[in-house]
Amino acid sequence: MVITQLVPLILKRHLWSTNVYNMDEDRDSLISSYFQEGLSYSNIVTVLRESHGIQISLLHLHRILRSLTLRQRVYSDARSVGAFVVNSVENSGRNHGYRIMRQRCVANGLSIQTHDVATILLAYTEIF
Repeated sequence: MVITQLVPLILKRHLWSTNVYNMDEDRDSLISSYFQEGLSYSNIVTVLRESHGIQISLLHLHRILRSLTLRQRVYSDARSVGAFVVNSVENSGRNHGYRIMRQRCVANGLSIQTHDVATILLAYTEIF
C-alpha cells in the first residue's frame, strides 16, 4: 500500500479509538451518577441497557465501580465510633441499648453496623 492510502486508515483507526475512549468516559459517568442516586447494581445494568444501549454484565459493573473507587458501604473508623460511644455514655449518665446508640451514631454522621456498636458497648461495660 502506498502511504497516501494508509493515512485515511490510520486516521480512521485513531478516530475509532478516541470514540471508544469517550464512550468509556460517558459510560463511567453514567454509572457513577446512577450509583450516587442509590440504584442497585442490577438496576444500573438494566438502565444502561434499556435507556442508553450499553450492554455490560454485572461482573463488569463491579469491576468498573471498583476502578472508580465507588463502594456501597463504607463504615466509619472503629476508633472514632468507640470514642463517640464512650463519650455519649459518660455524658448521658445512662447506659443505653445498642440500637439507640447506633441510631445516635448514624444521626451524628457515623456509619457502623449494629453488632459493632453492641461489641463496643459490651467492652465498655466490662471495663467499668
